[in-house]
Amino acid sequence: GTTPVSIDGNTAAQIMSTGWGRGNTNAGSASIIYNKTAGMLFIGSYNFTLDGRYLDTETIDLGHGFASRPATFGFRYMYAPAGGESFRAYAVLEDRSTGSVKELARAEITDGAAVSSMTQKTIPFVYNDEYKYTKATHITIYFISSTASEPTLNRTENKMRCGSTLTID
Repeated sequence: GTTPVSIDGNTAAQIMSTGWGRGNTNAGSASIIYNKTAGMLFIGSYNFTLDGRYLDTETIDLGHGFASRPATFGFRYMYAPAGGESFRAYAVLEDRSTGSVKELARAEITDGAAVSSMTQKTIPFVYNDEYKYTKATHITIYFISSTASEPTLNRTENKMRCGSTLTID
């Protein structure tokens, strides 16, 4: 559900909710969609298994080495929601030096408003007073096109059933 797109001469990531899997059909209201999944973009790794046509298990390991303590999390975005859905974006600073994860700070937004042109969003990090002198070792950055447990897929694009679309630059 994530592909590169050109916006205003820049390359951005288009994150789209999709229906996928072997045996899906695209017949309007009679379509068969086995897996409805929100598109994700994140720092980390992803693995999954299928049980026949259906998603069985998925594992997401988030995070990347990072030693700074920024004041804000910023990005440019557009959003086309489907079915009254919202997107979610967040960045988390962590200390993983002791084998456990300590959340030092978080910047987060959930929003369902349609945004039709690239718009700057800047979210302040809220730091945890308990760890105000702790050094960061990792950052997690995560974007998802829909917070719905089963995303709405209301249009067909390139023979694919699609829903909410979040574009990030």
